[in-house]
Amino acid sequence: MHCSNCGSLVSKNDRFCGECGNQLQTNSQSPESSNNNNERVEIFKQNVTQYSSNIFC
Repeated sequence: MHCSNCGSLVSKNDRFCGECGNQLQTNSQSPESSNNNNERVEIFKQNVTQYSSNIFC
């Protein structure tokens, strides 16, 4: 399991991320939260692609 804020590896029993202090969500998150996370992942992927292009080109 990974922190939704910084991506650090966390245990499924952890309530907070040990790296950034973000409060971790429980398994009973609402569908709206899940959709929000999916949007964040897509934005992150776009940013990584953009930054990679700037670095390697």
